[in-house]
Amino acid sequence: MRILTFMITVFLSINAYANDKELIVGAWEMVKFEVQNEQKTWQELVIEDTTLIGSIVFTKSGIMHVQMVSSDRMNEEINANGEIENGYSAYFGEYNIDTATKTVTYNRYGHLVDKYKDVVVNRHYDVGETHLHIYNSPGARMIWKRVE
Repeated sequence: MRILTFMITVFLSINAYANDKELIVGAWEMVKFEVQNEQKTWQELVIEDTTLIGSIVFTKSGIMHVQMVSSDRMNEEINANGEIENGYSAYFGEYNIDTATKTVTYNRYGHLVDKYKDVVVNRHYDVGETHLHIYNSPGARMIWKRVE
């Protein structure tokens, strides 16, 4: 009985990972940006006087593009990030999913900020039917919801 239970668990895990490639395809709307506090609890990063909005799209053929903007385009804290120009960030390229490591790799062909184009970027992810978490670092993540 233990062997059967183990085999079913392995089968379901493999199916879940393989399904990530199908689940990530589609359009996603940014919900919020979170960071971990000292207690390792996720909390929303709030930047005074601004709202971040964004869209990320993954196609079945392996193309991706992302656009993010701050409602306060002149916010110095937002613009201090090198990949953001005038409160705006945008890039596109190809993507690949490694389901074993839960990593999505972006091969950026174009970027609003020229020095970030032709750059390969790896991000960890977690995906479900209605949510997508993209980890910019171990302690920072973007929360996205599927656009229906």
